[in-house]
Amino acid sequence: MGFRSDEGVRRNKGRIGAAAAPEAIRQALGPLAFHLDRDVFDAGDVVVEDGSVEAGSLEAGQARAAA
Repeated sequence: MGFRSDEGVRRNKGRIGAAAAPEAIRQALGPLAFHLDRDVFDAGDVVVEDGSVEAGSLEAGQARAAA
């Protein structure tokens, strides 16, 4: 599961770009061989609309990821 948000980085005055990480990680890992005898799946992304104080807030997104 990915967590697409730059809000935590923005709040801490860092360089934004973290929101692009889930897709970049999928692209990097996708072509690799998988040798374990178990199923894997992509649970998608929790998307946080950066700067929102409503349902898309960072804290709400973290609660969705935890659930």
